[in-house]
Amino acid sequence: QWFLNLLGNPERGFKFIHITGTAGKGTVATMMQNVLVKSVRTTGLFTSPFVTTSIEKIQVNELYIAPDEFAQIVEEMKPAIDEAFAKCPWGGPSYFERFLAIALVYFRQQKCEWVVLEVGCGGRYDATNVIPAPVISAITNIDYDHTHILGKTLTKIARDKAGIIKKGSKFFTTETRSRLRKIMEDICQEQGASYEYVQGSNKELVEAMAKAIGISGEIPEVKLPARFEIVQKNPLVIIDGAHNRIKIKH
Repeated sequence: QWFLNLLGNPERGFKFIHITGTAGKGTVATMMQNVLVKSVRTTGLFTSPFVTTSIEKIQVNELYIAPDEFAQIVEEMKPAIDEAFAKCPWGGPSYFERFLAIALVYFRQQKCEWVVLEVGCGGRYDATNVIPAPVISAITNIDYDHTHILGKTLTKIARDKAGIIKKGSKFFTTETRSRLRKIMEDICQEQGASYEYVQGSNKELVEAMAKAIGISGEIPEVKLPARFEIVQKNPLVIIDGAHNRIKIKH
């Protein structure tokens, strides 16, 4: 927040959709961007990590930020980065924080109405949680991942991810275990956010989220790179970025 204040608060002025979860959050975020763009809303998308090139993390209307625009923002941001390292009582911005700041500045330049943010890790203490209350927040599911940071139990992981729930937001989840949903529901009540459990797939989650903001119609399927991607058939070569048990299971 200290760093974003130096940049003129590029996190303000958007309608946010904030998405976390152990698996599927990148797919849900990309589908949600697609829905908003098709309904003629200028939309930014911030995802992580990237597969082949870092500019994949920042999109507007389904197009990556251009390398020269990326470089220009970085150049203009350097004095603020230096100032933060010199003066901020909490230290300078991390790699991830700088990347998020670049995205927000770019979204402001592109006059985005909506911004879809995928959480980097967890939720409560993730850099993306610096935003004001989103219109919609969502947790796809809860499972074991980043346990050295988020905690070694599903309860602790759920509480951390539920930290993105803010007052006045509409909250959605497809998590199937009632004891974990209870944690989310309780936090919704504490925060004054609405709660909806969606029984179904990522696509059905996006349908429910879209409906909540007045958008209906067919939700397009999306295919992300390195998600069980067949790159060669003879011999068969598959690239897959699954790195925890729930991703491997699916």
